[in-house]
Amino acid sequence: MKVEIEGREYDLTAAIHTPKIGDVLDLKRSGGTAPSRIVRAIDELGDALRSVPEDATIRQVDDVVLGFFDSIEHLEAFAGLVFLCRRKGGESVSWADALETSISDVKFLVDAPVQEAGDDPKAPSTLEEDAPEG
Repeated sequence: MKVEIEGREYDLTAAIHTPKIGDVLDLKRSGGTAPSRIVRAIDELGDALRSVPEDATIRQVDDVVLGFFDSIEHLEAFAGLVFLCRRKGGESVSWADALETSISDVKFLVDAPVQEAGDDPKAPSTLEEDAPEG
């Protein structure tokens, strides 16, 4: 999964699952959270968004997202996500820098689903299917 922070794309999966020990220690010492809490918060946000009906208004979706940020733990996890992504991206960011990031400057980028050749009616057929019988 990718995330865009202030216009720059980061590998969220790598930042959360393979952080440097020093980055996690800096995060914890600065009053931040743990990578496991960040994962739980992302899962909780995803669950909340999946509960929104497909025909929901923008206002209803906004209410879910804003409700997510009512929790201090979720806010800390979100800032931790910014911190670890930017550190994994090679930036020398501090916890204070992460806290200065606007929520609206963070966007989760959805990966396109991988489609099997048989699932796409426009996909080229295999040679065996096109070969004459005989």
